[in-house]
Order: sequence, then C-alpha cells, then structure tokens
Amino acid sequence: MFGLAVAGCRGSQAGSADGSVPSTPVKLAVTGAGLADVYVVADCAAAAPYALSREPASITLTCADAGIGVQDILWTSWTSSAATGSGLLWEKLCLPDCATGKIGYYPVDVTLTTVRASAKGPWFSELTVSWQGSRPPNRTPDTFTLMPPG
Repeated sequence: MFGLAVAGCRGSQAGSADGSVPSTPVKLAVTGAGLADVYVVADCAAAAPYALSREPASITLTCADAGIGVQDILWTSWTSSAATGSGLLWEKLCLPDCATGKIGYYPVDVTLTTVRASAKGPWFSELTVSWQGSRPPNRTPDTFTLMPPG
C-alpha cells in the first residue's frame, strides 16, 4: 500500500471541469512500494471523455486521424515523475495516399513526462520517443503533447 500526495497545483487549475491543462506541472510524492498513481490518455482516437490508463500497451499519438501511435509497449519504470519503456511506433506513410497507404513500424524507447492535474487524477502530458534505428520518412517529431483526460 502507498500514499499519494499532490502539491504545486494552483487553485482552480487543478481538477478544472473544462479539461484545461494547468500551466504549472504537478509534483507528486509516492510512499511505500508500488506504482505511482499517475496515468495517461492511451486512446484519444475514441470518443470523449477520454479514459486514463496506467501502463497501457499502446498509446495513440495523433488523435484526429489516428495516424501515429506506439504499440507493444513494455514498461520498465513507472514513477510519479516519469515512465519509461520500449515499443513500436507505427505511422501511416500515406503513399500513395493516407487511405490506402502502408503503415511503417519503427522500434523506439518511450518516455512519459510532465505530470499535470485533472479532475480524474494526475496524468502524463508529454511523450518522447528515442529512435532505436531508422525513422519514418515523414519528419515525425520526437516529442508529442498528449491529450488531457475528458
């Protein structure tokens, strides 16, 4: 059993009903053994409200078209300030077009950071990938801002 303490939030920003992202990151402390109660929106391509997950096997990164994501994630660390793991980044290559084009797969290391507060609990708002080999040809970014919970 462990406890969770939230500090560093400013008044109405923490747990705002409109789902807005607070401007100040949340600082969490975990006591005892176990995983930190910090979550991530894994499936932002589904209809809102977005559920929070801990240690999801996949995370959709581009919510509007579900064109980029990370799957088969094996988490090696999940703490109150960061989570790390590895998986396969997939991306619609859109050749000849996005509807019929192939999907490319790229091994990556994954890091979740920047904990924010919400009415549903603290969540990681940033995902960074480190490429283990080749990169997609589409100038895919290394860092993604994640969707806040709904």
